[in-house]
Amino acid sequence: MVTDLLIAARAVHFVATTMVAGTLLFTVLVFDPAIGNVGAAALTRRLRRLLTGSIGIGLATAVLSAAAWLVILSAEISGRPLAATLTSNVVWTVLTQTQFGHDWQLRGALAGLLALVLVLEHRGKPARFFAGAKGGLAAALVGSLAWAGHAAATEGISGDLHVVADALHLLAAAAWLGALAPLGYLLTAAWRGRDPRDADLARATTIRFSTLGIISVSTLLATGIVNTWFLAGSLPALAGTRYGHLLLIKIALFLAMLALASFNRLRLTPGLALPFDSAEARNATHQLARNSVIELILGLVILLIVAALGTLAPGLHVQPVWPFPLRLIDGAIAAPAFQIAIVLIAAVPAAVILLLRGRILPRRMLPAATLAATVVLAVIVVSLRSFTVPAFPTSYQASPNGYTATSIAHGRALFIRHCASCHSDGPTQRPARMASDLTADHMARHTDGDLFWWISHGAGKAMPGFVQSIDDDGRWSLVDFIRANFDGAHLRREEAPGHGFAVPDFTADCPDGTTIAISDLRGSVVHLVVAGANATERLQDLARAPSAPDLVTIVVETEGAPAATASFCTTRDRSVSETFALYAGGEPDAEFLIDAGGQLRAFWSPGRAPAWTDIAVLQQQIAAARDPAAARAAVLHMHQH
Repeated sequence: MVTDLLIAARAVHFVATTMVAGTLLFTVLVFDPAIGNVGAAALTRRLRRLLTGSIGIGLATAVLSAAAWLVILSAEISGRPLAATLTSNVVWTVLTQTQFGHDWQLRGALAGLLALVLVLEHRGKPARFFAGAKGGLAAALVGSLAWAGHAAATEGISGDLHVVADALHLLAAAAWLGALAPLGYLLTAAWRGRDPRDADLARATTIRFSTLGIISVSTLLATGIVNTWFLAGSLPALAGTRYGHLLLIKIALFLAMLALASFNRLRLTPGLALPFDSAEARNATHQLARNSVIELILGLVILLIVAALGTLAPGLHVQPVWPFPLRLIDGAIAAPAFQIAIVLIAAVPAAVILLLRGRILPRRMLPAATLAATVVLAVIVVSLRSFTVPAFPTSYQASPNGYTATSIAHGRALFIRHCASCHSDGPTQRPARMASDLTADHMARHTDGDLFWWISHGAGKAMPGFVQSIDDDGRWSLVDFIRANFDGAHLRREEAPGHGFAVPDFTADCPDGTTIAISDLRGSVVHLVVAGANATERLQDLARAPSAPDLVTIVVETEGAPAATASFCTTRDRSVSETFALYAGGEPDAEFLIDAGGQLRAFWSPGRAPAWTDIAVLQQQIAAARDPAAARAAVLHMHQH
């Protein structure tokens, strides 16, 4: 209920603010200059009264809806009823201690200044100054809504870019939508009337608006791409989330508006240059007026969708539910054959249209050309099947556990209990009665979400599903364990020297009293030492070895291991030692290097060559790890953390 009220308040506020700003921009940038070019007409005074009344009503509605938005949002944040929210200090807290509240105060001040300017202008103050003031305040009022949306939550330079793009998007939308109502009124009145001066004013206004519309549409396209990238920048986020579905509807409505505006600009607007009393000119005027109303209705629906989108988590922050039975294989988009096929899908119908329009093909050939193009497109689409693999609703979902040592150790325990009777359980290599090898290369072609689906619902007739016996967290932990087990097998084989694997996250305590996490050490080389019972001499050698500012040594103290010297960060977390035993193949003493890019790069245990006990060899390995590894891990698994 509160969410519905919040959407309603946001929708009313967006519509009112957009119409106020758009009407003012229409007045300053389109209508007043048009009057300056053709002179006043009989419609001028009526339209000015309409514009003034619309701005006044819109500004009052914007202020009231902003107040409602603040109260309803405060109720949603506090979880209290609306009446209780009004009698508490929650509203004041939201107003003074949140980004939304600060933006609300700014927009309130802008609305007050705009109202003052309008009053002073109405009292006959110099018009030239107030024209600029009205335009600037209108642009600031609608653009400042960017800080009340998702863009304000994006951090850093990306956040600045996102806010600027969102502000320009709002401004361009207001300049387009806010002009449609007065333009439609002007065109309708000119069509119904018989005064040539009204027709001249309508023609000049429409032409100036057409230029403004081109600028607005170009801005909307560019900023819309930026906003979509930040909030739903992937196909799964668009196709598999509620946010993405609403965004796709918004895009479809925008494209419909764009098609209608293009038709107006290319086919109807030239008709206004014909004699006013001609049937062609009057028909063009009538159709432009009607299409302006249609565009306005589509725009209002878009604003309602925008109001709803602001109450939803962005598509990139939600686990998508993939709706299709197939998905593209990794790297398909970069494949030349795939790119050629996509180009041909666009080029074939375009070629047919151009041939017909250029009269290279006669009209009687249209059925045959259409059939031939359809057959070619069908063959191309069928050929794209080779770039797909079966998909499931969870295919593009990622483990919410964060790929940590704790999750992997939990997954290993569940694996031994539920899965090891059929599958090998990692480094112990318990013989599998049946089932596939979970360290085989084909595992690299499956996403985390694919594995989660099979664990949940079974695979074929041999493997049952565990959705009833293992909870969501446990099944994702199993996925994390399977990935770590796969990586460990391939790391030990050294199949791709210089490539890296995702590192399970964990924390360690350092001599200076701080606690560090592996995920926070990007830019440094991490030397991870799993110390067994016989590690005393090795730890002493490492303590005497030369160090470097970008080198962090972490000792994982296993049960029975000697205490590390005060020179190292340490952890006794059993899940860490169990997890890295997967990578070491069960060796009690093992060492790893995590490169500056945060990927697991190299592994050594006693008996392997080259021997890291030679400090010179170790220094060479550390030097190599200063260069981040190639992104093999991102291809082998789809860790989306």
